[in-house]
Amino acid sequence: MALASIAALAIYPLLPNQRFSIDLHNTQRIAIEGDGVSGGSSVASVIESSNSKPLSWRCELKSGYQFPYCSTKIHLFDEASMQGVDLSSYKELLLRYSYRPPTTSSQTETIRLYVRNHNPAYSNLDDFSSMKYNELEFQPSTLGDEINLPLDVFKVSHWWLLERNLPIELSRIEFNQVMVVELVTGTYASFGEHFFQLKELTFTKPLVSASNYYLAIVIVWVALSLSFVFWKALTLKRDNRKYHHLAIQDPLTELLNRHGIQEKLKQHQRAAASVLLFDLDHFKKVNDVYGHGVGDEVLKAFANLLRLTCRQNDIAARWGGEEFVVICFDTDAQQAKIVAAKVRQAMTGLVWPQQLNVTTSIGVAEAGADDSFEVALNWADIALYQAKEQGRDQVIVYQHATNQ
Repeated sequence: MALASIAALAIYPLLPNQRFSIDLHNTQRIAIEGDGVSGGSSVASVIESSNSKPLSWRCELKSGYQFPYCSTKIHLFDEASMQGVDLSSYKELLLRYSYRPPTTSSQTETIRLYVRNHNPAYSNLDDFSSMKYNELEFQPSTLGDEINLPLDVFKVSHWWLLERNLPIELSRIEFNQVMVVELVTGTYASFGEHFFQLKELTFTKPLVSASNYYLAIVIVWVALSLSFVFWKALTLKRDNRKYHHLAIQDPLTELLNRHGIQEKLKQHQRAAASVLLFDLDHFKKVNDVYGHGVGDEVLKAFANLLRLTCRQNDIAARWGGEEFVVICFDTDAQQAKIVAAKVRQAMTGLVWPQQLNVTTSIGVAEAGADDSFEVALNWADIALYQAKEQGRDQVIVYQHATNQ
């Protein structure tokens, strides 16, 4: 993500720009004039203007006016609605041009560029001089014939502000309703013949603003970070379930283990229950004669038999070694004995590994609501011991009255 973000920041300046190019071949929207309208003697004339060649003109700058000038005005407003062009979101102005000052001039010759904006708060459409002069004056000899002019380096002409006496909040540059773009000889231009050729005037802005682009990077960071946290939370939750499952399950038989059966008991509210304690008869001999691998297969087969024969609400678990426990809720001792007999019956029809004849001894004990599982298990263990003593492969129910 860090490398991707660095790459995204590096790519941003290379992204294509949105462009607004001014048509320099529409002669009806272009006016080239000298300072005669101001009482001066300077004369401007078009040299060439066609669709195939750049707009070219000359200016004969003469004395006669206090600040002699020649200008080229390019109108951008819609004549029907008298609405200008909103360029407030644009960042730069690409200017491609050629300029040759009089041979007698100094190297400090300048050009003025005006971007004229209309705002009803300070200007009216009947008086073009009332439109704000957003100005930039530059020295062509130091910048070359193709320059990108940032719009934020423009300033409002000081002389125009003095004439209007505007409040501070209206004295800033504005480009929200540009009516005219004007190219003018410099403030202290030399007398003589000036040659201009205008090749391109294009306003540019990024397809995506820098603030939105950086905001998108932040949003992606936040989204991916939240996704990672969410994924980690799900993974942790899944792992917790997995480890919890492993903690309560016997890995060989996939029945509950001792911890698991204790946890299940906490989830049941019971009035009474019976505990069945199973012990596979002569299981040590199976391991000794056939090996622990066969012994494990016997244990898994018996565990599966318990799953198939016990009732839905019964809980079966491997208690340890070859001992298994089944808890039958809401079941008295006689009903539990039937469950135990069903298990023994099922064992006789099962094909065991190595064609073994596997039997089990079962102790059954009934526990009341006030009797703990440990007490009931101890009773079932006593009954199981009796079943073994009496020859194995049988069910013995613990008798409370006789304590046998």
